[in-house]
Amino acid sequence: MKRNDFRYEYEVEERRRKNELYALRTLVIDLIPEPYRSAIIPPHTDNKEESIRWFYNTIEKVIELAEAEATPTDEVIQRFTGWNDTKRTICPLCKAETGQGFIFQNKSYSVGFTLPLGFRRHLSGHGSSEGCEVMEVVRNLKREIHQEKWPNEIIPF
Repeated sequence: MKRNDFRYEYEVEERRRKNELYALRTLVIDLIPEPYRSAIIPPHTDNKEESIRWFYNTIEKVIELAEAEATPTDEVIQRFTGWNDTKRTICPLCKAETGQGFIFQNKSYSVGFTLPLGFRRHLSGHGSSEGCEVMEVVRNLKREIHQEKWPNEIIPF
C-alpha cells in the first residue's frame, strides 16, 4: 500500500468517528424533556462573541425554567442543615442532586443545588460544583459547530 492510502483511510475513519460523536451528542440533547431541550439546542450561525453570549444566555434560560419548577427548601432540611435559602433544585438536565443528600427519620432527602448561584455553577462547570454532563455535551457540540465554520477560532467556555 502507498502512503496516501493510509492517509485516506485515516481521514475516512476520522470523519466516521466525528459523525458518530455528533450523532451521540444530538441524541443526548434529544433525550432532554421540553422545554429544556428547546433552550439548550445550539444555533449554527454565529460568531465567537455570539457563541459565548448564547452559552451564558442558555444557562440563564435553564435556571429560569428550573426556578419555576423548584420547591421551597423543606422545613426538615432547614432544621437539619441550618440552610435558610428558599429554593433548591435537582438538575433537570442530568438529574444531579449534589453529594449532600441525607436520610432523616427513615426519609431520604435530596438537597439539590441552591437557586440561582449553585445551579449556575453546576451548569457552567465553574466553582467547586460538579459540572452538568449534559451541558458539557451541549458545550462540545457548540464548539464542534463553531470549529467547522471558523477552524482557527477557539471558544473559551
